[in-house]
Amino acid sequence: MMDRVDISYDGSNTVSVVPGRGLRLMGEVYPLFRPPDPASVSDPDACLDFLKTLHLSLCPVFDIRLRRWMGAYFDAVRVQTDRHASELAPVAGLDPEVAHRAWCYAAYRPLSNARFAFAGEAHEVPVLLWLADGPLAIFFDNTGASEAIRSVVFREAELAAPAEEFLSALGGDVAAYWRDVAAPRHPFVRSALSGLRG
Repeated sequence: MMDRVDISYDGSNTVSVVPGRGLRLMGEVYPLFRPPDPASVSDPDACLDFLKTLHLSLCPVFDIRLRRWMGAYFDAVRVQTDRHASELAPVAGLDPEVAHRAWCYAAYRPLSNARFAFAGEAHEVPVLLWLADGPLAIFFDNTGASEAIRSVVFREAELAAPAEEFLSALGGDVAAYWRDVAAPRHPFVRSALSGLRG
């Protein structure tokens, strides 16, 4: 049994992850007082907008680089899914025009201002993506980067990059987030996705 890693993020929330299993948008419970009304997030576009707004709300108002990164990440995930729509298995039970966007739920979940212990060290990172092979830390300068974990620095050029370049800067495994997922699950409405069409 692998040890769980507890990650505190945004100053007030905690999530536990397991090495070998990535944390995705369709993963663990979100820090919500009350889940959204299922009808308001059943459409993939509406759900992605909700998730983007939620993640931006967890970023400090005056942390402009963090907020720019968070908004750009969700926009890039949507664009990337549209670009690869023909490769993605159709999802039953959704409007065929937007059904491919349900695959966005397979994208890795970004955790803002994350603190956690890994590889015998304590880490504090502006943004954390927990991948199957462990943490990916996103920094906005070289301050705080560690050799113990995989890190990427997003300066102004990377923050302003088009969607494909933005995700590629995070690595091929992040840019092609759907590849290791058998089928997308809705983050809030467990019965909303009926499965893949043959």
